[in-house]
Amino acid sequence: MEQNWYYLALDALENLSAETPKNGLVLYSVSYLKTQENKQKALSFVKNNPGKMLLEHTECGKRLLELGLDTIPDTPYDRLQQYEIWSEFLRKGIAAASGNVTAFVDSADACGKFLDVCMSAILDNDAIDTINDVDKFDFAHEKVQWKHLGRNI
Repeated sequence: MEQNWYYLALDALENLSAETPKNGLVLYSVSYLKTQENKQKALSFVKNNPGKMLLEHTECGKRLLELGLDTIPDTPYDRLQQYEIWSEFLRKGIAAASGNVTAFVDSADACGKFLDVCMSAILDNDAIDTINDVDKFDFAHEKVQWKHLGRNI
């Protein structure tokens, strides 16, 4: 990553849109998983469903990818900054979403960003009603293994 990528990423977070259409946000979980299967399913879903978008396809997401935020950083410090940027990006995009969120999160790891960042942001956003057409709170209770996180909903 180039030396000032972090400041360029902060600028993108502050100034570029991470909005998706109503009912259009598509998320996936691959953190700590052995395969990219959830991501592949999400990409295929977006390709076959007009009006659906990954956050990476937003103006902000495209810029973050241009900066190399999808690559493995060289240093632990860069990895920490990368995690911070992606987490804030996810929060920003989810805060701008509404309606139903489609989530490909089979076997999501308790330490991954979907459970650590996305679920909290979804539950905090009153404009999001459902995940995979299930009430978001029911989804959290029925589909998510929270016990490893020590969280109560």
